[in-house]
Amino acid sequence: MGTTSTCEFENLYEIGNICKKFNIWFHVDAAYAGSALLCPEFRYLGKGIELANSININAHKLLLVNFDCSLLWLSDHTVISTAFQVDPLYLQHTFEGMPEYRNWSISLGRRFRALKLWFVLRLYGLKNIRHLLRLHFDLAKKFEQLLTTDGRFEIVNDVQFGLVCFRLKHNNELTKKLHENLLNKGEVYLVLSSYHENAGQELDQMNTTISNQTTTTTTVFLRFVSIHGTTMKDIDYAYQKIASCATEILDQFNE
Repeated sequence: MGTTSTCEFENLYEIGNICKKFNIWFHVDAAYAGSALLCPEFRYLGKGIELANSININAHKLLLVNFDCSLLWLSDHTVISTAFQVDPLYLQHTFEGMPEYRNWSISLGRRFRALKLWFVLRLYGLKNIRHLLRLHFDLAKKFEQLLTTDGRFEIVNDVQFGLVCFRLKHNNELTKKLHENLLNKGEVYLVLSSYHENAGQELDQMNTTISNQTTTTTTVFLRFVSIHGTTMKDIDYAYQKIASCATEILDQFNE
């Protein structure tokens, strides 16, 4: 529903209405965050999702299902089924009222992925799934608090779910070095990412552009994710390893 690297959100309501006005297909890729909408307190983030023509959610990311299992909703499935329809004589039949799922994708058949999701829903139920989602979101907030209290790190995203994006303050190269050293130690695995910002154009008093030159600033950061099975012990362990590695790097830098 937004930016993958930092789990930020787009304004689905505004985008959806623009797509509706100009007859543009509106697809919402809610691969990670979509599952969080099961919790009522997060549903405001999905405002406008009802305008979508199609929605995708990866159940294997937050819904306790092993890889791979994705959910696809279509406002009008005939758009897909008509595009992929094949009707040779050997596939024709006389059954009525049954969806022709073979016409919903390029391949005629697929694995029974829905079965493992059905088992999870039957085993846990909505109440327990919501509890597990909130639990690992809370653990991410605790990790964020540890980094903030430390004072040497800055948080670069709005931590709402399980993702915490952070870096050593104001320094891309040291953040890259931190990532490299953590990988070499093999005790904590983190993914490196970045985002880019463009400085705005300069305007005169008449609001006329006088300079088209822009400056791009790159911010490098690390991504930490709290997932199902993560405990407070894991959070403390990860923080201690990251903090220790940061101390080594900063001591070398300040020599």
